[in-house]
Formats: sequence, C-alpha cells, structure tokens
Amino acid sequence: MRFSLSRNIVVSFLSLVAMLMFSASCGSKIENDGNVVFTQVPVNEVEEVAIESGSFRYAPSMKIALAEMGESMEVMEVLTPDFYSARSPEISFDGLQIVFSGQLNEGDVWQIWTMDIKSRAYAQVTQCEMNCTDPTWLPGERIAFSKLVKENDLE
Repeated sequence: MRFSLSRNIVVSFLSLVAMLMFSASCGSKIENDGNVVFTQVPVNEVEEVAIESGSFRYAPSMKIALAEMGESMEVMEVLTPDFYSARSPEISFDGLQIVFSGQLNEGDVWQIWTMDIKSRAYAQVTQCEMNCTDPTWLPGERIAFSKLVKENDLE
C-alpha cells in the first residue's frame, strides 16, 4: 500500500513537471499571445443570405479581423481587405501564420490561403475547380481542409 501511494505521488509530480515544461515551451513560441482572429460578418448580408440559403456560412463580404484581448471590438484590424470574402481563420501552432478560406473576387471558387501574421503577406494554397473550405493546421505545418466534390469524382 505504501509503495503504491509513493508511486502515485511520483507519477503525479512527473506529470505536473511535464505539463509545466510543455506550457512554458508553447508559450515562448507564440508571439501573438492575447490576440483574437475571427470572421467578421456584415449583418445586412447575413439576413439576405440566411433567407435565401438557410445559412450564412458563405455570406458575401465576410472579412478576417484581428483584435487584442481586452480592447473594444471596434479597435481591430481587418486582415483580408483585398478579398471579396474570407472565413474560417485558424492560427498555426507556432502562432506565426493563419490559414483561411477566401474568395479574391465575387463569384470565385473558395480556396485555401495562408497569411504571415507579422507581414500580412498571403499565399494561395489550393487551386481547385470546386470550393475548398474549413482549413485546419496539422502537425508539421500541414493543412487539412474540406473540398466539395462531384458524385462521379468519388470513383
């Protein structure tokens, strides 16, 4: 019984140390601590699209914006002013980039893009004929996303 209790204490202590080391290493890499990146959806566009399609998932004129925690949401920066519409931002594990879906021009197919948070430079990742949406970062700086496919493309 005494051996079991000592072992549990040691395991708990080592788990705590590992958790603290992981937290410290992650925190030191993220340069944008305290920032929130989100999709800004114009209210008038949402009502129109929601009525037509039953969803505002692909509302026109959406923008990706960055705001600092604790600041008024009116004090923010639009990160995608060059895009007709952009949505679904996700920050990379190192906190240096975001990945998102966007349309440069009205009527364009949704594509996947990345943006360097410091320089605001963006790059197109996909060049598909069908919509590519909902990107997410994977370990090793890889990206997963959803792609609309035609039924006969599944073969």
